Amino acid sequence: MYIEPSHRPVFNRHLREIWEGHPASAEVVFLKKNGDSVPVEMFSIPVPDDRGRNTQCRIAATNISKRLQAEEALKESERKLDSIVKTIPDIVYRLDQNGMINFISEGIRRYGYMPDELLGKSVMDLVHPQDRSTAQYRIDERRTGARSTHGLELRLLPEIKHPQLENGPGKDDRFFLINAEGLYADNSQTSSQFIGTQGIAHDITKRKRSEIERIQLEAELQKARKMEAIGTLAGGIAHDFNNLLMGIQGGISLLRLDNHNCEKNLQPIENIEQCVKRGSKLTRQLLGFAKSGKYDVKTIDINNSLDETAQLFGRTRKAIKIHRNFASDLWLTDADQGQLEQVLLNLLINADQAMPEGGQIFLTTDNIDPKANHLRRLGLKPGKYVRIIIEDTGIGMDKEIQNRIFEPFFTTKEMGRGNGMGLASAYGILKNHGGMIDVESIPRRTDFHVRLPQQPKIKGAGT
Repeated sequence: MYIEPSHRPVFNRHLREIWEGHPASAEVVFLKKNGDSVPVEMFSIPVPDDRGRNTQCRIAATNISKRLQAEEALKESERKLDSIVKTIPDIVYRLDQNGMINFISEGIRRYGYMPDELLGKSVMDLVHPQDRSTAQYRIDERRTGARSTHGLELRLLPEIKHPQLENGPGKDDRFFLINAEGLYADNSQTSSQFIGTQGIAHDITKRKRSEIERIQLEAELQKARKMEAIGTLAGGIAHDFNNLLMGIQGGISLLRLDNHNCEKNLQPIENIEQCVKRGSKLTRQLLGFAKSGKYDVKTIDINNSLDETAQLFGRTRKAIKIHRNFASDLWLTDADQGQLEQVLLNLLINADQAMPEGGQIFLTTDNIDPKANHLRRLGLKPGKYVRIIIEDTGIGMDKEIQNRIFEPFFTTKEMGRGNGMGLASAYGILKNHGGMIDVESIPRRTDFHVRLPQQPKIKGAGT
């Protein structure tokens, strides 16, 4: 046999190592007399003579054809498996016993990561902070036996932003359904030696977003029905109460005629009249909430109304600093200016009361053209809207208060500081104008968003 020409340099190096007195190994290809090739693995050791010189060597050559065929078959199988994994949009992964990533498929690229960069890193770096305890518990649980995970929902953090999620719940949150199995020594599910985890993460963000939106719509619908029922009740009470007040006022008029010369009785009569007036104001607020108020609707410029109301309010609130950021091209809207200014004043008063030590109020106006599903969630008709944002740096509100803040007579103030009708009447007035008000609040910040339909004729466009 002869050494295949391309392998002769390898064989020569092998010989040099032997003559230098070192055991050596090498893989080369022999050529048979008929030209067939035979891959062999050689193991050689030098054999010194009586003088210690390396004049001979012993060589053991083993035919490795079957081993190389098996290795090539394995490589081919791995290439096929790798090509299959690459076509799967899901994330296929393997972790060691400590949750470090040993393998992760190309599917992770969709979320801004490079697979090679994640090798050796903790899988917890990808898991949303609020879900890490759950993920770690599932990994630790597999140490105690043959455990598997099916249908586990986790949020993973994207490395890059996804613009299509910017306006939705959770913004960049990505939801995944995890199916995973524990890996054990000897490939035995009964072995107690846990060596890692492998699994698949399937993106269910679209489904979760639909579920979240459905839940929000149901909550908003329930809230709208509740407010409608309260409005019907408030309207009935207001009418009945108003009739009672008219009867009381009539009786007071007769008493005043009979006691016009009696100073002793006139003062109590005047006190009763003041109570009747306050009661009458309360019924007007109730009717406003119940969408039964009288409106003198005209086309108005929101910027002017908001600026004038803020100036009037700010003169008596020296501890409050008011900032304005009005859109110069703000659309016009149809509204009763007096009623609208009442709404704005109520919101400014509410902001002031949330900042007993003083603070800042930010007034913003802009034009919006929301998507239909967002308008539906707010109970608004499709179209364009003028938006007013009144933000304060007050104490904020929790979710329970936010859910009830527009109900009649609901108030967090102590007795005598409010009757809980300011925001309720604002809600009713805006609903009767085809608009809406909602609130977002966290500690040290509360935003009231007012939306009113755009009047078809845009400011400055003429007739």
